[in-house]
Amino acid sequence: MLLPGIGDLAFSHVHQRTLQGWIDAQQGIRSSGTVDRALRTVSTVLNFAARVLRDGNTPRLRLAPPRLRSPDWGERQPRPIARAEQDALVETMRSHLVGPVLFALATGARQAEITTLKGYQHRAQQGMPTGTEYPGA
Repeated sequence: MLLPGIGDLAFSHVHQRTLQGWIDAQQGIRSSGTVDRALRTVSTVLNFAARVLRDGNTPRLRLAPPRLRSPDWGERQPRPIARAEQDALVETMRSHLVGPVLFALATGARQAEITTLKGYQHRAQQGMPTGTEYPGA
């Protein structure tokens, strides 16, 4: 994500001010958590350049970089998905994905819980969607 903006800069020229334009441009596009993860990657590379990378006996970056400040735009709050949104989502899916998606929607289970579920751990319950409600999927 950051490479187009800072890819041609020397390590010593990558700092909060050179990144601030990119950070500001991400507001409304990416969450502050995503921007924070990208900035932590930059910090890791800069610390590596200061502590490990060498030109002979000279470090690539003479000083350890200052900490990069991440934005806090307030996180998006989770919200229930409307029935019409569920239907639209399921209509676009391949048939083998309908069951797991309906299970996730009905239970609120997270991805890891669903993707590691084994066939013998599943038991049909009355009232739970089976996937047959969407014959076109």
